[in-house]
Amino acid sequence: MDSDQPAGPVSFAPVGRSLAIVDSGRRTATLAGLFFAGFIPLLLLVPTLVPTDPSVLSAAGVEGYNTTAAYRVALLWCIAGLGIAFAAARGGRLGAGDGVVSAGPPGATPSAGQRWLECGIVAAIIVLALWPPFLVRYGPYIEDSIFATALHRMDGGMVPYRDFEFLYGPLMLVPASWFMRAVGYSLEHYYAYLTGFEVMQYLVLLAFLQHFIPERRTRVVVFVILVGLLMNPLLGLNYNGIRRLLP
Repeated sequence: MDSDQPAGPVSFAPVGRSLAIVDSGRRTATLAGLFFAGFIPLLLLVPTLVPTDPSVLSAAGVEGYNTTAAYRVALLWCIAGLGIAFAAARGGRLGAGDGVVSAGPPGATPSAGQRWLECGIVAAIIVLALWPPFLVRYGPYIEDSIFATALHRMDGGMVPYRDFEFLYGPLMLVPASWFMRAVGYSLEHYYAYLTGFEVMQYLVLLAFLQHFIPERRTRVVVFVILVGLLMNPLLGLNYNGIRRLLP
């Protein structure tokens, strides 16, 4: 039988909270879009207006593109973007409103199992994308030939910086030579070594995002954007993000 008791008041607080989160996400996404929309034209135009150094030989310099100016534009634009984002956050313009945590609704923080599952999926995708037995069929490509040649010389007993020139620091080459000495020199083993560093790079990035962006959908969007910026299509250790941490 139906109860004659009047139903209690319906609370729309969860709905309002969800809408506030969505509005905050859209506002943040719009600001990020504007940031990149301004950054790309500056990076394409400003370096062409600055004279290049004729003593520096590079493909960019031949085309009249000043890479030093490009680095400075990127640095200044990022500093400006971070400053604007910090000021907006302090002023409450990026918040989701009245006590709402913009990172996501309650329970959005990933569990330990979800974190490990995400890491496993990312690692599997990177390994499949850079599957060494497949890459070696058509390699070497571009930057990988530099490291493969250097490692081949070291495998023959030559010492970098003494017997041959190498443009990067020793930690980009010596550990790879230890790996080659353990498993044997081959281009496929170089790709396996590179794949390990690529997996490490994306797992470190994912762990960072899991800590600071608990809400999964936002975390995935940010991760995909950063993957596009960190891709290593030239297959060189010098284009791996871990390189920035090594001397």
